Amino acid sequence: MKWERNCTDILCCVLFAAFIVSMVGIAGYAFTKGDPYNLITPFDSDGRQCGKTDIVKNYPYKYMPELVSSNVATTYWKSVCVQSCP
Repeated sequence: MKWERNCTDILCCVLFAAFIVSMVGIAGYAFTKGDPYNLITPFDSDGRQCGKTDIVKNYPYKYMPELVSSNVATTYWKSVCVQSCP
């Protein structure tokens, strides 16, 4: 008795190739249109990018002095941009 062998993974191979092509396309778009420094540059509580935005150009560091609320469910850190670390 001989087993007939068929190629069963063509669909998976096509899906994997499409995934790789789309990943390369998304990475290319991200490198040409994006700003990777947004990942490492801190932002203050008002959404200004420390050291880059006009208002905080001379304040490259982020400082978080205190909690805004004592309730654990609504607690968030208030942060400001500063010239040097305290």
